Amino acid sequence: MRSTPITAQRAVGEDRNEVEVHRLTNALSRNKVQILIWMLVLFVAAGYYAFRIATPMYTATSTVALSGRNTQIVDLASPLAGLEGTMFTVNTEVEALTSRDLVEKLVLQENLMDSPVFNPTLSPADPSLIGQLFGAIRSLFAPAPEGPVRAVTEEELLESIIQAVQGAIAIENPRFSYVFHISITTADPEMSKRIANGLLRVYIEDQIAVKYEATEQATTWLNGRVAELKVDLETAENAVKAFTADSKLIGPQALAALNRQLKERRDRVAATKNRVVEQQEKTKALEAAQASGDIAAMAAAADDPALRRLVSRLDQTGARATFDTRFGQILERTRLEAERVQVQIAPLEVSVRDLEAQVGSQSAELLKLEQFEREAGATRQLYEYFLGRLKEVSAQQGVHQADSRILSKAILPYGPSSPNKFAIMMAAILFGGAVGSLVVIIRELRQTGFRSSTEIEQATGITVFAQIPKAPVTKRKKVLQYLTSRPASAFVEAVRNLRTSVLMSSIDKAPQLIMITSSLPGEGKTTQSLSLAQSFGGMEKSVLLIEGDIRRRTFQEYFSLSKGQPGLIQAVSGDIALDEAILHVKDLGFDVLPGERSAVNAADFFSSAKFRAFLTKLRDIYDVVIIDTPPVLVVPDARVIGPMADAIVYVVHWDKTTRVQVLEGVHALNTVDVKVAGLSLSQIDMKKARAYGGKYSEMYSSYGKRYYNN
Repeated sequence: MRSTPITAQRAVGEDRNEVEVHRLTNALSRNKVQILIWMLVLFVAAGYYAFRIATPMYTATSTVALSGRNTQIVDLASPLAGLEGTMFTVNTEVEALTSRDLVEKLVLQENLMDSPVFNPTLSPADPSLIGQLFGAIRSLFAPAPEGPVRAVTEEELLESIIQAVQGAIAIENPRFSYVFHISITTADPEMSKRIANGLLRVYIEDQIAVKYEATEQATTWLNGRVAELKVDLETAENAVKAFTADSKLIGPQALAALNRQLKERRDRVAATKNRVVEQQEKTKALEAAQASGDIAAMAAAADDPALRRLVSRLDQTGARATFDTRFGQILERTRLEAERVQVQIAPLEVSVRDLEAQVGSQSAELLKLEQFEREAGATRQLYEYFLGRLKEVSAQQGVHQADSRILSKAILPYGPSSPNKFAIMMAAILFGGAVGSLVVIIRELRQTGFRSSTEIEQATGITVFAQIPKAPVTKRKKVLQYLTSRPASAFVEAVRNLRTSVLMSSIDKAPQLIMITSSLPGEGKTTQSLSLAQSFGGMEKSVLLIEGDIRRRTFQEYFSLSKGQPGLIQAVSGDIALDEAILHVKDLGFDVLPGERSAVNAADFFSSAKFRAFLTKLRDIYDVVIIDTPPVLVVPDARVIGPMADAIVYVVHWDKTTRVQVLEGVHALNTVDVKVAGLSLSQIDMKKARAYGGKYSEMYSSYGKRYYNN
């Protein structure tokens, strides 16, 4: 159910957009001459600049490539590695080509400080009038120096030249390549070639110099380091020799023999102790068997064959005594053996302690010796490494290669690279067309007046009664003469169209009392009042034109009024008869009731009952009464008179009265419940109207113009 209003709103918006586009397109079309003038002016200015003012610039280009292969004459490691072919390396080299230090070397090598191309102090002044004019303009806009003028130092001049040369350099790196195109653009073709090749040479030399400098720095550092390591090595070796001389170290083999001897002594001590224990236990067993008196036990404890034989012969005389004697000998011998073995332990332990002390002393000295030897060996290894590296680096001096190679040197440019005269001229034409179009569009968008009946009807919702062209007269008095002398003119025909629209504005009864007003003064309101009165008079109607603007009283510029001529105020007040105040204009066919100066407030006068009664009286006397009132937005007179009128014609100056002024004027009348019957576009410029297009252009086309003239 809501789709219809939305669609309608969208259609209205699209119509408005189409109207705006058509309006702007129409504005561009009718101002094409102005746009062409803009294009021509800028074309001429660009041509003058390109052929007379612009300095021809010449570009010379040299080409260099980063080397992707690092060729080594000798298989020795360089102290400065070659460049890697990465994106970061390429970007770094681009910056290096335009670095300040590199450009400074170029400036000094090529003596560019003595070149007028870059040294402004050596440039001759432009003797031409245009050159002097531009110089004067630059001096006007240049900031005034503060304090005394200081002479430019050599360092400042060098810096300015370096910056100028940097500005003349352009580096291009084709994608997916290690190639650089070095372009130099100056006003001198020979200078461009010279700088392009000079920058190439300086760049290659700088790469070699960087490597040579790195080699020199490495050689210097290695020399110092080798000397230090040599001293350290001598110190370490002397320490080994001194320790060896002062030490009682018998050597690693002798120390090993001492360790073996110590082990053997320890084993003998342990074995001896075990033997002592065995002898003591055997003694105890023998003593226990003797104490028991058991012959068998004593024989078993002694474990002696002789005793075992005596046991079998104990029944013999004297066998027992022999057994006891033999057993006593065995017991004594066992005791003596235990004592003898016990005596051997002490000397063996002393020997073990001596050997342990000797082994410990020899081991400590051997550890110190090995530490001294390790330190000497490590120092010797470092010394030999740095000595070898020093010999390698020293061997590389004088065999360095640049990381880039020259692909092509710059040649002398055949012609200037700029200015591109054709491009400048074409750009000037396009820019001139754009500027001209922009000026036209801005002026069109700033236009707030009405140019067609469609525009004003859409803005106000009020019907346009007529579109009246500007009368071809220069003075107001000639308007009346024009109305009578040119009855078939477009102006008079438009007034007749207004008259017809007014008569048909009311279906029941034709309006009798007609008020004509406007938003502001100077919109042609009075001229239309006179013309409409004359048009109604041509219908053989009795017509009265009342000057409702008693403040300005402009009727005296149209009619020859005598001084002290009575008018509206005296007629309304009844001081004089109506016939005495009315001016009869026989040639125009209507009567005029002019205003007159009075101390009475105009709004109060028109609000009075006498004025209402006066208008009622005029309705009985005249067929048509036309009141020319003051502008609505200036004084309230029109809003006071409006409720008494049958029809109100609101005059709008074509292409001048703004939308806001018209809407505010109509709104002011609506606030007092006064409705405007119709609008009248006045003072239409027929030439401009035809240029603007639209319905009015169709009405007053060349055909219509011939029709009215005929």
